[in-house]
Amino acid sequence: MILDTLSQAPRYAALHPLFAQAIDFLMRGDLASLAPGKYPIDGDNLWATISEESLRRREDSLVEAHDRYIDIHLCLRGEETIGWRARSTCREVAEDRLAEQDIIFYQEPATQFITLHPGEFAVFFPDDGHQPLLGEGTVRKCILKIKVFPNSLCPL
Repeated sequence: MILDTLSQAPRYAALHPLFAQAIDFLMRGDLASLAPGKYPIDGDNLWATISEESLRRREDSLVEAHDRYIDIHLCLRGEETIGWRARSTCREVAEDRLAEQDIIFYQEPATQFITLHPGEFAVFFPDDGHQPLLGEGTVRKCILKIKVFPNSLCPL
């Protein structure tokens, strides 16, 4: 997992062949005014979703993980707490939708929590279990999905 501010995002461009494009999208400056929805950047390899979501209590959600995509979560408005747990410590599967939707949910609770404020982002790799959308109220956010490529610097 990476946690940082948008102004520092360019330092991560070399981590993956598509991170430079992803960071360019994040740095656009007009994300807060984009309508909610999916924004293709590079076909199935890279896309963004702008959403406004209601936040929930920790006990009302599960830790999730992905095999084929890396997530970048950028807070645009409000604040969002996200739980984290090393995926290697997740043993009890609550729901497995990896084949269809590249998502798996685990029963084990998050072990660490971070709170994103506007202009802050977190990167979750396939080894990172994460529990997004925690807190009270609503959050406007951008999530980038970046396909994991073999032989990239990012873990598989």
